[in-house]
Amino acid sequence: MNYRAAVLQNFGVERGLLPCRQRGRGLDGNERCGVALSESASNHGASNHGPTSDGTSENNDTKRGKSMNKGAPPSHEARWLRRLAGYCWRFKRDVIIALTGAVLYTVATLIIPLLQRNIIDNVIVTPKESVWPLATGLLIAAAANFAGIYMRRYRGGKTALDVQHAMRTELFESLSRLDGARQDEIHTGQLVGRSISDINMVQGLLQWVPLILGSLLLFVFSMAIMITL
Repeated sequence: MNYRAAVLQNFGVERGLLPCRQRGRGLDGNERCGVALSESASNHGASNHGPTSDGTSENNDTKRGKSMNKGAPPSHEARWLRRLAGYCWRFKRDVIIALTGAVLYTVATLIIPLLQRNIIDNVIVTPKESVWPLATGLLIAAAANFAGIYMRRYRGGKTALDVQHAMRTELFESLSRLDGARQDEIHTGQLVGRSISDINMVQGLLQWVPLILGSLLLFVFSMAIMITL
């Protein structure tokens, strides 16, 4: 706790958060009172007070903002989506099987009503064709439907659990690499508790991805078939 208090006090002194009588000395024993952080920080603070006599402060701020936007890193959403895709691609065999199962389920679900319509129109109402080829097609479509559901649910759930396990393992390794002083600075219990809840949300999201993808494909192809027929 003494180490943490010294770190916080030094942080407040360097940032100018403590009054002059409370600043005292930092961790290196040097006086901190009245010392500016840097020349650039002083200039930045001076520019925030108002425009200069020649009216160039606003132009400088605009140029600085444009230069920062040009070299800005990608957004937070793009970063975590890219990292999540990288975790999933570690188990690419399960990912490919789950996506294949979603597509197979969609195709089988679309074929079954078409075969049933053909049986009713060409076998029952007007006997034009034999029922056995169409009935065999129905059995094959039902088997493909079952296989697609199994692949997308089982392999998709397995991928989600594998990604969850990989994230938890890397989190534990990161915490284990911290020394005693760094571990005293953080609330390990709160960090682990929040990480567990967040990783569980990621696992639930990944488990639903094949189902959502299959539903979207089913909707798109159903609309296309209804429009064409």
